[in-house]
Amino acid sequence: MTRPTLLLFLVAILAALCMGLWVGAREGARLGELVAEPLRAQFAVRALNSIRSGNTKLASSVFEFEVDRGLLSVNHFDESPVDRFLALRFVGPVLGIPSQAYDLDTFAVRAASYRKANPSPFTGEEFLGHFPGETPEQGATIDAAAESHRQTTRIIKLMVERYADK
Repeated sequence: MTRPTLLLFLVAILAALCMGLWVGAREGARLGELVAEPLRAQFAVRALNSIRSGNTKLASSVFEFEVDRGLLSVNHFDESPVDRFLALRFVGPVLGIPSQAYDLDTFAVRAASYRKANPSPFTGEEFLGHFPGETPEQGATIDAAAESHRQTTRIIKLMVERYADK
């Protein structure tokens, strides 16, 4: 094999690899969104049925949960500039969200301002307490969940302090 043929072969392999990675990343991002959609639809159906029956508590809880999730995502993007760049420049457009339309800072200000005016209803106190007769494993699981909830609450408060309208 001559040197130019070998070089052309290597360039073709590199191009095919890059194309495969690009297509794989695009399809992976779409697949990730598709996997989450049926679960979101399930929550939406339950919330809509609740609203139609005159009970808005469930629907309100679903939306409150989404506000908290949004603030946790903003925190992730703040801590990982690489993920922020990749998400806004590559993943968003793949999912049909033009990067110019995805104004993460504006979204963060809206969510944080809402959370500042309306504290999260998810205190954790109603389900993270110990109970009589629990096993050491159950106690450890409750303690781990409580610690995770404290960490989540801390992050949400940090996002509110950083982004909420003053």
